[in-house]
Amino acid sequence: MSRKGAYGLFAVFAAAFLLHFVLERQGVHIPFVHAYMDDLLCMPLVLFPLLLCFRLWGGPSYVFPAAYPVAAWVMFSFFFEVWIPYRDARFTSDPADMLCYALGGLVFWQMQRPFSRPGP
Repeated sequence: MSRKGAYGLFAVFAAAFLLHFVLERQGVHIPFVHAYMDDLLCMPLVLFPLLLCFRLWGGPSYVFPAAYPVAAWVMFSFFFEVWIPYRDARFTSDPADMLCYALGGLVFWQMQRPFSRPGP
């Protein structure tokens, strides 16, 4: 994946998230998409802009250490799947959401990698 490909993928993810948001506000609910799409897109949509900010100071080839996406996965999983459901009965814990966060983290990891390789 090239640099343009990663930016394009981020744009597709952001557009999908916004479309889903608008559809939900219009009363359109697609069960599987409603349950898991936001969780799949969470890590790329949060970490990619953060990576771009880090690259302002660390240079265009800066890559997050593996601990960063792992820490983000742990924090999001704990907060949204353990802490909030424990504190508020309106929310439920879903272990599949944790898997979605992890898969999104892997997608992000692949999105950031091309930037660290020298290219034409």
